[in-house]
Amino acid sequence: MKAKILLQKRRQNITPMKNTCMALIALSVSGSFIGMEHNSFGDDAPPAQGSSLDVSTPPPPPSETPAIPTEIPKAAPAPGAFAPAEAFPPAAIPGAPSSSSGKTKTPEAEDYSSTPFTEYGEFNEANEEEADAQFFQFGRFFGISLGLGTEAVDGNRGLLWQGGFPLIDFKVHYWFDFNLALTLGFYTASHYFSAPTTGQVNVSMFRAGIDLKYYFSVKNLSSALSFASPYLIGGVGAYSKSEYSPLTGGTPTSLGSVGVAAGAGLEFTLSPKKTYLEIEGKINVVPFYDSSSTAYLVSRNIPNLSGNFWTISSNLLLTW
Repeated sequence: MKAKILLQKRRQNITPMKNTCMALIALSVSGSFIGMEHNSFGDDAPPAQGSSLDVSTPPPPPSETPAIPTEIPKAAPAPGAFAPAEAFPPAAIPGAPSSSSGKTKTPEAEDYSSTPFTEYGEFNEANEEEADAQFFQFGRFFGISLGLGTEAVDGNRGLLWQGGFPLIDFKVHYWFDFNLALTLGFYTASHYFSAPTTGQVNVSMFRAGIDLKYYFSVKNLSSALSFASPYLIGGVGAYSKSEYSPLTGGTPTSLGSVGVAAGAGLEFTLSPKKTYLEIEGKINVVPFYDSSSTAYLVSRNIPNLSGNFWTISSNLLLTW
């Protein structure tokens, strides 16, 4: 019984002490929570309700909100990295003209000095236009001519062939300018020769070809030379010859070949831009297939039939 009483007294003494300890623990926990709130919200945050801090002191006035920058500054490029042109000011770009010099603002004057480009022919067409105007006024464009002449043969073939007259010559002309002309011509000539087995053999020569004519300028020559217009002529053509023996009859024997021609001539004016007289001589080199023939070696002592053909003709030229 006595022990039971002592136990109750001890419990009565322990209970106030327990309450005191619990109050101290609650107070310390509350203070720690207030400190955490103060650190998280800053100095301007109000103290928590129910705390033991002094709230009588007025808080400081709120500071002005800083302006938010509208442009984000660009980071400087790393050393050795490529930087765009706008990263440098104009004066810092190597080779860029300085704005203070004023060269970029002042327009440069046009340079018309003589250079190979300003002297190029397409930019100086006055002389060509003048020459064209004179040609259209005084020149000739088209023409036709008809004439007579003769043809001679040299070499071993000339020992066999005879005749060559008449030569009939017909041409069509076209002028590019005063000095250059194109000619399309046809001519035919007659020859003959005698052979022991076939008797007289008639030969007909024919040529169709194209030639270029170059006229020399005679404006600065004396009057004794300027009354005629000298020219050179050259071209190519198709040649053919036909041999026929009246004694033996049969079909004519024909051979053809391609040859070249070259020559010179004089042109006399009968009526300006209308009528002219041409005197022309040419040599025709034609490699016929029978040029190496020995058919007349025994009878005529002619080892082969090589030789060139020479023509001379006089033509009446009509132009417009």
